[in-house]
Amino acid sequence: MMPRLPRSAVHKAAIPLFMTLLAIFLAACVPQEDTTIAGNQQNDGGISGTGYSSGPVDGFGSIYVNGIRYATGDATLYIDGAKSNRDEREALGVGMVVTVTGNRDAQGDSGTAETVRYRPLLRGPVADISLDVDGLGSLTVLGRTVIIDRGTVFADRTGKGLIGPEAITTEQAVEVSGYPEGNDFRATRLAVLNDDGAIAVSGSVETATADTVTLQSETEVRYGTGTDLTDLPAAPEDWSGRVVHIRGNHSNGGLQADAITGLTGLGLELPADEDGEVEATGRVTSNWDESTASFGFNGARVTLTDRTEFEDSRKPADLKTSERIELEAEYRDGTLTAEEIEFLEEPTETAFEGALEAVGSVDPNGRVTHLTLFGVEMAVTPRTRLDLDDEGGALTAGDCVEVLLRPASNQPDGEGALALQLEREDDEGCEAEIEGTVTVVQNGGDTVVIAGVTVDLSGTGTSASVGDRLEVEGSWEGNTFQASEVEREDEEDDD
Repeated sequence: MMPRLPRSAVHKAAIPLFMTLLAIFLAACVPQEDTTIAGNQQNDGGISGTGYSSGPVDGFGSIYVNGIRYATGDATLYIDGAKSNRDEREALGVGMVVTVTGNRDAQGDSGTAETVRYRPLLRGPVADISLDVDGLGSLTVLGRTVIIDRGTVFADRTGKGLIGPEAITTEQAVEVSGYPEGNDFRATRLAVLNDDGAIAVSGSVETATADTVTLQSETEVRYGTGTDLTDLPAAPEDWSGRVVHIRGNHSNGGLQADAITGLTGLGLELPADEDGEVEATGRVTSNWDESTASFGFNGARVTLTDRTEFEDSRKPADLKTSERIELEAEYRDGTLTAEEIEFLEEPTETAFEGALEAVGSVDPNGRVTHLTLFGVEMAVTPRTRLDLDDEGGALTAGDCVEVLLRPASNQPDGEGALALQLEREDDEGCEAEIEGTVTVVQNGGDTVVIAGVTVDLSGTGTSASVGDRLEVEGSWEGNTFQASEVEREDEEDDD
């Protein structure tokens, strides 16, 4: 059975009619606040002025990275190191880890991009698949283990359509974006490709000779006089420990490099000759070392000082391999010095419960392929775990269901969501509930968006911020979820 949404310790507030009318009057007289669209965490000011932002693409219009909207009308886009004339909507997708260079406004919640750079962590054929019924687990690509979790976005060959993990097969060419985790990669995005024989692999150099590079994952790549070497020392023996990105192809049973490029870190592409402020999300790749006052972050070395601030009373000793963090740092003379560090929670799923509004087409096996709940259309794949009572027959509009879903889209509005688990409930007394993370805030927190559903909190006396996880009960009014009871997840944990 799928875990049900908690219903305890909810916050209720009735607003007198006079206050409601007053609020409506004031709302009509005062312009609404600008909509804020979230990335990994709510922005609390962060860096401003010229700088760099590195993290997964959260949405478009122009482009959202780490919760910051960057206008990209005049930006130069680089894909795998090469200048691209494609529009960012065509070239990029949600979950791709990019580095944005640009200016931030004084409030730090928007900016103008000068450049946007993207390089995949990995590109090549799938050699092994180990995924559970929910599509979680790992793949092996070019000898590297790729971890698939709730936050991984799956994309089709167009890069825009979303697929389920069942579309991944052995020998299928894929492109992986994400972060290093030890010698493995944790995918934020995985896209299937037409196999043209091209490969790409990133990592730290273990050893290098005049014709071979071996990464710490024991991936060995040959290179020669025709290989383009960029931002690397002249002597191969000095490459050890450097983070590199390798492009090439399969040749004579091995991997042959066309280009090897030195990087600041994985998913962190900073020019050696331009200083600035950096905001980035990623993984700790080596533990805090007290003797050097530094730790590894996405393969780059980051130094701490007595001015480095930690959120939530954390400390340097908590910087351990695989921890997910958001880093604000000063970048000077090729060195990163941490100014502020925040530890981030792992991606969590969203749950809906309510009456289905629509059921889509049925595949040749008699299985429904799409359904709509609270205005959000979600895909149902062979990997979706179904718990349907035998007497109820096939799913139909009006059925009461509880769905565990993964919001995943090229737009920050919940389109393209994937149903992970679905359980049919008793239709009698079907309740409408939503559990998930707030990604958009309007009207001073009275209206929020969770997984593409607009939720009106004004009748509960509760407001919310981007990044809050809420459990909401109420009713679906056709285009808005009217909340009657609200609980914050952290408040439940404190009980």
